[in-house]
Amino acid sequence: MFKYYILTSGSLNCLTRHFNVLKPNETVVVINTTDKEYETRASEWCKKNSIEHYITKSDGTPATGKNSVMDVFLESDNEYMVQID
Repeated sequence: MFKYYILTSGSLNCLTRHFNVLKPNETVVVINTTDKEYETRASEWCKKNSIEHYITKSDGTPATGKNSVMDVFLESDNEYMVQID
């Protein structure tokens, strides 16, 4: 299966804008942020819109976020993915 993986760390507006084009059932959101308030808001928004999402531990560096997306993908049953920041 093919899915889009969105990495988000701080802008709910940017996250929601992706769904003007992408379908929720084709998308996985990875929330990787040091901002606990944003983490909660993004998670609640994903739940409200029935979007598969994961919260991963962040140290504030871009590499950790990108690696966490790869980890989530590798643990899934999906064969292919497109990563979106």
